[in-house]
Amino acid sequence: MKATELKKLHDHGHEIGSHGTYHRGPLHRLPPHEIERELSESRETLALLTGATRVGFSYPYGGFTKSLASMVQKSGYDYGVCSCPGALSTHRDLFALPRIEIRGTDSISIFQKKLRGQGEILRILRYHLSQRLRP
Repeated sequence: MKATELKKLHDHGHEIGSHGTYHRGPLHRLPPHEIERELSESRETLALLTGATRVGFSYPYGGFTKSLASMVQKSGYDYGVCSCPGALSTHRDLFALPRIEIRGTDSISIFQKKLRGQGEILRILRYHLSQRLRP
């Protein structure tokens, strides 16, 4: 995708989140200095391309660990989504949010059922972000 296309998507209300810079596999398997580089470069690049100051992170290949989540948080991301099992709640860790898998083979009925939970995800995410922004 070209930078202009990315910017256009962002300008039309789509969130452009980070997935790392080089997508070299699960980040938690890299040395800490390389993880920090992946996180900071990707976040900075997205900020330059879109102007976004609030950015989410998606753990590549579902490679989630608590220590990686801590690094993501320290790098200035607002939340992280993973392949973690479980339901969302207002007490859920913002850096271990589960996501809904949508497959091209899902029937319309299955797709609709999966999306019914999407509004709840956004409500909980907004709640957590509002709590972080309180003085």
